[in-house]
Amino acid sequence: MHHVTERHIFESRLYIERNLGEGLSGELIAQNAFLSYFHYQHQFKVCTGESVWQYVKRLRMERACFLLAFTSLPVSDIAYQINFESSAAFSKAFRSWHGMSPQKYRLQSIASPEHQLQQAYDWNKVKIRHLPEQVIAAFRSEGATHLPKGYFKWQQFTSLLTGSDVSLIGRSPDQPGITPLSKLRWDTALPSDRLPLELKQVLKQEQLLFEDTIPAGKYLVVPFAGFGRPFTAHFPHILTYLRNQGLELSLTGCFFQELRQHAPGSQCLTDLYIPIR
Repeated sequence: MHHVTERHIFESRLYIERNLGEGLSGELIAQNAFLSYFHYQHQFKVCTGESVWQYVKRLRMERACFLLAFTSLPVSDIAYQINFESSAAFSKAFRSWHGMSPQKYRLQSIASPEHQLQQAYDWNKVKIRHLPEQVIAAFRSEGATHLPKGYFKWQQFTSLLTGSDVSLIGRSPDQPGITPLSKLRWDTALPSDRLPLELKQVLKQEQLLFEDTIPAGKYLVVPFAGFGRPFTAHFPHILTYLRNQGLELSLTGCFFQELRQHAPGSQCLTDLYIPIR
């Protein structure tokens, strides 16, 4: 596939991700890839292995699974968030996709913590921070075996970054156990203002670098020994802590991790950021 076409398909996938709760049309999605809808459908399948609408449906169903498993939102609210006209229509689609009702899935997916992770958290140093909106520049890796790729890419440009002591940011919109391992997405990012404009322009042209924002808001910050573990591995522990502290998740923020220390021979230290109300 031509590099420009691959870039346009990638941009259209970002558009889909950001608008799952809206009414998406094939023609509008194709416009974001600067392709005719006919040509776009073919190129999308070549690039992803899925049709456009298989991709959209999968992302919506995976989002629904996350909301069912980790929030107490009513099924009607979840249906609305992923652009279903009614809870009945959503329940029918969900049953077709998962072989069970949303209510049954919620009951079966009450997660139990990974006990081996418990000692990796420093609960005595948990704090709450109010963050301004932050623009980030990110590399996207896809597939469980490729998650570290973005980290190694950024390591190539360390000497060219603006300022010192730059922290890497990691996040994933996907859920292991819900999303197939071959399709897990992982973004490794830096604050965009640490990236010189000339370097940013070159990387956007040559590689799948994109800019996004981490929303402003109130975040619980949990120190953790490790990096790159998707957030669903942490959620059972985090949710237990939130309940004990009388705190609630916010769905308007962004779950992300910030790598504070990773030097040869030293322990990898990370801060987990969880949006709260």
